[in-house]
Amino acid sequence: MVCLLRFDQPPPPRACRLPRESELRKSLSRPRKTAGLLGVAWVPESLPQRWRLALTAGAGVVVVWVVLLPPGDTAHWAMYLGRGDAHPVHGSAISRSSSKTQTSFIDHSQGCETPSMVDHPIAAHYELGLERDRLFREGEPRLELTRTLELLDRFLPPAPARLIDVGGGPGAYAAVWARQGYDVHLYDLLDLHVQQAQQAADAQPEHPFTADVADACSIPEPDASADAVVLLGPLYHLTEQAQRSAALLEANRILKPGGVVAAVGISRFSILFDGLWQGWLSDPLFRAIAERDLIDGQHRNPDSVRYPQWFTTAYFHRPEELVDEVSRAGFDAVSLYGVEGPGWLMQEHWSDPDRREQMLFAARAVESEPSMSGLSAHMLAVGTKP
Repeated sequence: MVCLLRFDQPPPPRACRLPRESELRKSLSRPRKTAGLLGVAWVPESLPQRWRLALTAGAGVVVVWVVLLPPGDTAHWAMYLGRGDAHPVHGSAISRSSSKTQTSFIDHSQGCETPSMVDHPIAAHYELGLERDRLFREGEPRLELTRTLELLDRFLPPAPARLIDVGGGPGAYAAVWARQGYDVHLYDLLDLHVQQAQQAADAQPEHPFTADVADACSIPEPDASADAVVLLGPLYHLTEQAQRSAALLEANRILKPGGVVAAVGISRFSILFDGLWQGWLSDPLFRAIAERDLIDGQHRNPDSVRYPQWFTTAYFHRPEELVDEVSRAGFDAVSLYGVEGPGWLMQEHWSDPDRREQMLFAARAVESEPSMSGLSAHMLAVGTKP
């Protein structure tokens, strides 16, 4: 049988046959809406092994998985093919406009971040070089760094575990983990970040780590080779559901069974709280940004170089969305934690030891309270690979 699934359903543990080419071409010419599915795409059986889906499947089993994204101006879906045991995940996608049918293929073997990062406001924002010092104030870790490390200390396997830091930026976290004895390998899409991370590694020769350029959906690591994969940045810069799913599936591929994934999202409501705290809501331009963010989570700064404090192109999650995305990528026991808690709205007091202790107490007190998750600027989802 041909297996077609919604993205919010788990893959079936049963054999599926490849659709006949005639069936697929018919679907392409007249996309169907049967059972909520928009259509399927033709993928040749000779598909290279590196494209195959990381699904649990018996030998010789073919699985076709259609990922249906939330509705918008254009409906998107992606199809993944799996045969045999788990392999690196890549795939193809089709887009269909509401006015006419179009067929176009996105080659995920070229990665999922490249289309949205190269020659893009995201790259321009980070090329300003502000990220290296963002997590520190006068050389001391700020609330976000302190709490993220504190949370991950609970869930990461003990050193010297092999830790893959995907989208690790200038290496603030990687440097700490390397000093703790982890075998750390950092990947980031931007050359500047990789150069800065390498400088951070060179500054602590007794605790080295590696830094290389790579896309979050195509990490040059073997299957089942990592004890932990941390994605502290990529997900919120992958503005399409299919991109985020592909990045999480790639993390699944490189993790050993029992390995830990930790993924950060930015809260849908952080824009509102930040604007209120900073007094930006009186600015019509900022208010328009905030209003859109609250509706669909698609954050767009019209000039992230002129207004770097308003961040850059991103997707802001609802708390339950982040948990669902990590779970759908095949991870078990996914839990969610607010990183900063309410204290991030008073960070001007961070240098005061008494106020700092109060901010940390508040963050810890509500970190796992579902009704408070969206109050944190950042949310951390943690799961394990079966």
